[in-house]
Amino acid sequence: MKSVMHRISSSGVIEARHLLRYHQDRLDFVFKMILSAGSFLDRPFCGNFGANTTPSDAGGKVVDNFGDSAIMAGKLFHKDLGGELVKFMIIELMLFLLAVSAWTGTLRDNFDDGDFSGWQVFQKGDLSATWSVKNGELVCTSQDACGWSSTLMIGDESWRDYELQCRFFISQAFPANCRTSSAGIGVHFDVTTGTDAIALAMLFGNIWEATCQGVALDNDDAVQQLVGPVEQGQWYDMRIVALGNRYKLYMDNKKICEFRARPDQGGVILFAANSEVHFDNVVITGDDIPDKNLGLSVEPKAKLATTWATLKQSR
Repeated sequence: MKSVMHRISSSGVIEARHLLRYHQDRLDFVFKMILSAGSFLDRPFCGNFGANTTPSDAGGKVVDNFGDSAIMAGKLFHKDLGGELVKFMIIELMLFLLAVSAWTGTLRDNFDDGDFSGWQVFQKGDLSATWSVKNGELVCTSQDACGWSSTLMIGDESWRDYELQCRFFISQAFPANCRTSSAGIGVHFDVTTGTDAIALAMLFGNIWEATCQGVALDNDDAVQQLVGPVEQGQWYDMRIVALGNRYKLYMDNKKICEFRARPDQGGVILFAANSEVHFDNVVITGDDIPDKNLGLSVEPKAKLATTWATLKQSR
C-alpha cells in the first residue's frame, strides 16, 4: 500500500532534487566557470567543494557546501577585479536557480485516481492486451501477441529534451510461439513508424534481461546494448535522460547505458508483449513538458473528512 502522507510530505524535496538533476549539465557549466574564476585568483575557493570535488561531479555535491562557497566568495568580492567576476557569476547562478522552475514543466501520473486518462493506446500495437489500474498501479496484461507490443503513449513530436522516470515491475511472462516476451519504457517515440524509440526494454529468453535500444544516426541499423539480467517480481526505478540525440539510461540510480541515436523528438511510451507488467510513479520533466498531475486523487480528502467525523463522535 502506498503511503499518501509520505508522498505529500516529501513531494517538495523530490521536486527540488528532480529539477537539479534535470539541469545538471547546465549547472556543471556554471560551476566550472566559477572554479575557473577561483583558479584565476590563485587562492582557495568554494570551501570543501573546491578542495574535495572536481567540476565533473559538481552537481552531486555543491548543494551540500553552497553555504561555505557563498561565504568564501563573499570574502573575495571587495579585493580585486577577480572578486567582482566571481560576484557576477554567483549572482548569475542564483538567478539561474530561481528561474529553473519557470523553465521546466513536470508531468506526473501515479495512477492514484484509478485511471490512465491523458494516455493513448497506440492503435498499431497489440490491441488484444488490457490496460487497467489496480491498487494505484498501471497494469498491462498481454498474451498471444505476435506483432508489435501493446503500447501506451503520451506526448507528441514537440517533446525534445526531457527526462522520464518510472517505477517498473514484471509480474510474469506468458509463453508465445511467434515472439518473445518483452516490456519496458521509452522516449522520443515515432508514431509514424510505430517502432522507433529510445527504449529501456526487458526481453525474456530463459531469463529477463535489460537492454538499451535506439536507431543509429547514419542508417536504419538498430542500436542495442545488453545490460544484464533483471528479476521478475522486483520493483525497479528506471530513468531515461534525452538531450538532443544524446541519451543516458539508468536503473536504480545507476547509469547502465550512454549513447547517441535517433529519433531525437517524440513522446513517452510504456509497453509490454506476452507479459504482465506494472508501472507507477511516472514523472516527465523538460522545457516542453506541460505542468500536469494526472494521478491526483480526491481519496485523501475523503479519508480526512471521515477521520475528523470519527474524532468528533468520540468526544
